[in-house]
This record gives sequence, C-alpha cells and structure tokens, in this order.
Amino acid sequence: MDSTVLNKFLEQMGEMLKEAKDFSLEQLPIVAKEILQYHLAVDLGWLGFALLLTLASLVVIFWFTRLIKAEGPRGMENYWGMYLIPGLMNLISFIIFVNEGRDALMIWLAPRVYLLEYISRLLPHTH
Repeated sequence: MDSTVLNKFLEQMGEMLKEAKDFSLEQLPIVAKEILQYHLAVDLGWLGFALLLTLASLVVIFWFTRLIKAEGPRGMENYWGMYLIPGLMNLISFIIFVNEGRDALMIWLAPRVYLLEYISRLLPHTH
C-alpha cells in the first residue's frame, strides 16, 4: 500500500516538473525580450538626461557670456569659476553617455551577448 502511494506521488511530481520545464522553456523568449526592452528603455532615458544636461550647460555658458559682456572688461578675472559649472555638467553628461550608450548599443547590436553579461552579473561569483 505504501509503495503504490509513493509511486503515485513520484509520478505526479515527475509530471509537475515536466510541465514546469515546458512552461519555463515556452516563456523564456518572452522574458528575454522584456528584459532587453526594459534595459533599453532605461538606457535611452539616461541618454536623454545626458543630452538635456549638455543642452543646459550650453544655456549656462550662453548666459554667463552675456553676463560678462554686459559687465564689461572690468572684473573678468573673477568669472573663471562660472565656466567650471558647465564644464562639470558636460563631464557628468559624458560619463553617463559613455556608460549607458555602451549598454544601449550592445542591446541593439548584440542582444544575446548583453543577456549573457546580464545573467553573469546575477550569478554569484566564486573566486
């Protein structure tokens, strides 16, 4: 009696595992596509932010230049710090652009490589 119950239980577990495997294999391409779409959207959002930061730095430079022209030649040595702000804005924009642009290009040109890198980042690394 006990062996038949155990056999029946093992058969049911085997069927459930097979169904779970089939479901996982069926859903894997959809999940991979959604991961790529999500990360591409995030990267494009950061690239848009970097572009806005660059445009804002150009506006600040234009505003500082108009301020200096209105002030005249006196006191121009005190304005070097005003150009430091747009320079830092452009540096931050460049760093964002390089980092996120690389990921966006990888998703666009080599999505399987990006997925492999993404999965490797999720796995625990043992040294």
